[in-house]
Amino acid sequence: MDQSFREKLVAALPREEHKLLFYSKGELPPESNYSSISETFAKFRDEFLPQCPVVDPRGERVKIFRNNFPKFLNLEVRTGFDPKKPSTIVKMIEDGTFKEEEYTWARDRKEALLWVPGIIKNPDAIYRKKPNHGLIKASEVYVKVYERLGSKVKLVFIDRVGKHNDAIFITSFLTDAHTAVKYCDGAPVWSKK
Repeated sequence: MDQSFREKLVAALPREEHKLLFYSKGELPPESNYSSISETFAKFRDEFLPQCPVVDPRGERVKIFRNNFPKFLNLEVRTGFDPKKPSTIVKMIEDGTFKEEEYTWARDRKEALLWVPGIIKNPDAIYRKKPNHGLIKASEVYVKVYERLGSKVKLVFIDRVGKHNDAIFITSFLTDAHTAVKYCDGAPVWSKK
């Protein structure tokens, strides 16, 4: 980022210099996943889930549930097909009866799903999620900025549930810096030094 742009941005964001993170260069992203839904689930089961619970830099243990896999991809049944519960979809994938052509999903969520454990372990920052912003029910947002064209900020949403206030991975997506900032409330609760 050139110095004059940085100075203008700092002037426009008094007391919020921490938001410069969203506009920084970032690091190179991990390899994207272009596999089918069934192959993606196999990677999720064999590579992602064994890392769980994932421990963040604060020592927080973030749980990830196997049966939430369809929600992580925003997997939805196409018009004309019967809706199915996430656990039923997971069972169909495991049984080999899942028909990809009956569903739609968010391409970027599938391509970057396997990045999530690394982001939780090594985010650039962790923010409280702005209350009542968007449809995502979550309490915190893990932020990772990547060097890439287009959507370059990966947001990972965590909510706290149950009597023990357990941290649970809800969803994630890639977006642009301007949109990412809108999900984050105040200064980060944790950031890289």
